[in-house]
Amino acid sequence: MADRLLNVNDLTTSFKLQNGRIVSPVDQISFHVDRGEVVGLVGESGCGKSMTALSLIRLVPPPGRVAAGEVLFGGKDVLKMSGQELSGIRGARISTVFQDPLTFLNPVMTIGRQIAETVQLHKKVRKKEAYQRALEVLDMVKIPSPERVARSYPFELSGGMRQRVLIAIAMCCDPDLIVADEPTTALDVTVQAQVLGLLTSLIREKQISMLLITHDMGIVADVCDRIYVMYAGQIVESGTARDIYYAPAHPYTKALLGSVLTIKERKDVIASIPGIVPDIEHFPKDCRFGPRCTARCESCAGADPAMVQVSPGHYAKCVLYGKRG
Repeated sequence: MADRLLNVNDLTTSFKLQNGRIVSPVDQISFHVDRGEVVGLVGESGCGKSMTALSLIRLVPPPGRVAAGEVLFGGKDVLKMSGQELSGIRGARISTVFQDPLTFLNPVMTIGRQIAETVQLHKKVRKKEAYQRALEVLDMVKIPSPERVARSYPFELSGGMRQRVLIAIAMCCDPDLIVADEPTTALDVTVQAQVLGLLTSLIREKQISMLLITHDMGIVADVCDRIYVMYAGQIVESGTARDIYYAPAHPYTKALLGSVLTIKERKDVIASIPGIVPDIEHFPKDCRFGPRCTARCESCAGADPAMVQVSPGHYAKCVLYGKRG
């Protein structure tokens, strides 16, 4: 059996609204990441992907809270850790790369000082050693003139350079797991490819695990070993990248793949999924994708479908596969 690094079981994150209602943007989801593995979590905006990332490291903004489930990291439940234990995990063993560098970089601190601070916090080294490590990781992420960039402030760098700095911060303490939440969304296509290629080559080289969160099916096809498809707070399909791309089972996964453009196939009409992801206060009580599903039938009405094994290691949350369980 593979060496399991992260095991998430029945994770539910809830918010209490002003009208007293409790809603769950993350609703009883389960997934895992093995050591050295790259796992994709994919779905449209509003499906709960980013809230999942925040839940893993207990950064859900109030009035939200992780209401149920467990997040086992190295066999220990992150949700039950003390504040001191959690501080030792965040940034050291679990690092994050988010999509908007300007939100996460301090505008009045130089890049070198920001990276060195992280190193000092977790590695307990002298300031000079920490700064040297900052220069090393800036060089590692292919930033030209690391010394100059280390003396720069975030606003003096381009979007692609700032994203590389976030990757450098994530890598500076040699983490076991990187959670990358839409790490290239704010960049133009050419820079996206460069940054994503850099990130994946680094984690493969250093045998770091990664949970890659994105809405782009093309991105996960290139870099992920396994993929989880998320819709309206739930995991609706999971399997290897080969399963998902060559034998998609859930109608939502098929619709996502149908909307992807490739250079190998000419499309006169660009496919789209009708409708939008339902509002969190109005999730359907049966299949959440039902109102937008072109394969909906009478059997879909009623209870929320169970996750069913379609083939070994390949699961789908759909009544179409109910008899195969």
